Amino acid sequence: MSLTLLDSITTKLHVSQNVVWVIDGDKSPVCTELGPADFATRMAQQPYESNPPVMRLVGRAANAELIVLLYNMKLRGRIRGLQLATPLVCHTHIERQRPEAVLYHMRRFQRAPSLGGFHEVTDRDYVSYAMAAELVRTSGQMTDRVRRFLYAHPAWRLLSFIPHLNEECCARLLAKLLDPRWHVDICHPDRTAKMESFLGLNPKTQDGVTLARKGWRWHDRCQLVLNCWKDIKQSPVVLARFHAAGGARPDPEQDTMGYRPADFVWRVWGSRLVGPLVTHPNPVMADLRASQKFIQFLRLTWLSAIYAESPWEANLPMFRSQDFFRYVVEAKAYDHHILSN
Repeated sequence: MSLTLLDSITTKLHVSQNVVWVIDGDKSPVCTELGPADFATRMAQQPYESNPPVMRLVGRAANAELIVLLYNMKLRGRIRGLQLATPLVCHTHIERQRPEAVLYHMRRFQRAPSLGGFHEVTDRDYVSYAMAAELVRTSGQMTDRVRRFLYAHPAWRLLSFIPHLNEECCARLLAKLLDPRWHVDICHPDRTAKMESFLGLNPKTQDGVTLARKGWRWHDRCQLVLNCWKDIKQSPVVLARFHAAGGARPDPEQDTMGYRPADFVWRVWGSRLVGPLVTHPNPVMADLRASQKFIQFLRLTWLSAIYAESPWEANLPMFRSQDFFRYVVEAKAYDHHILSN
């Protein structure tokens, strides 16, 4: 189907300042002056159509409530399809603040789903937006409902291989990212740099976070990633263990933080602070490299979960533990975690 024809039969929606904007087919943008709930109620009250519409939105937190409502309408057959694309349909932050610009850019956006292009919403997508909408409603507080969404999230089963994660911070991080395909470098799709940039994982921002200095751009995001995996109270204890062992290496015979096979992020952190090759311990780079490793793991396993039912997945998995982990015991522990959960 041509891009022009597809554009003419889809309805594009966007929420700005809690008001829904719409382009019906190839018409001009219109402000409905309705919030997401009122807009969905009006749609539900319309006579049932023999040819229900296909709805398109960009996947962002401001659209989360509307996406959840539309997905429920899709399950009831009131709309024919619900498709999402990356918020980077617009090239600049200023454009993304203008609903008319977002809608116009959606009309001519054509990219493969794996690179952030439009894809049909599934239950795996729904959980991300339902959790994001709930966090908006609770002002970021971790409620039982948020926790249930976290446990149902496609990334959590794999991410929870890492013990003692901060569940509240992980829920907020997943709700911030929403979809790993939104942060893909189309020139280098196998790299994690674009997601790291979005999260402020760079030396300058990390310096402000680690050393509690004046915040740089995306300071809060960088802090959020660090808080997901790093327990500040435990870090001196783990560091002392690494000093006693002369380095940061796994020891499956010990069930203590730092030595366990699943504590690979802590060992990336420790390798910048302890060991025969460390002449000048650098706490900033220790935090940064560990957070980057954490995000690399999250991105790869999340993508693997999204495409788990793809026909080629059984023969060519997107995440191979033996390729990712440094030590064999880490890879074996991960494989055991997947088989037992």
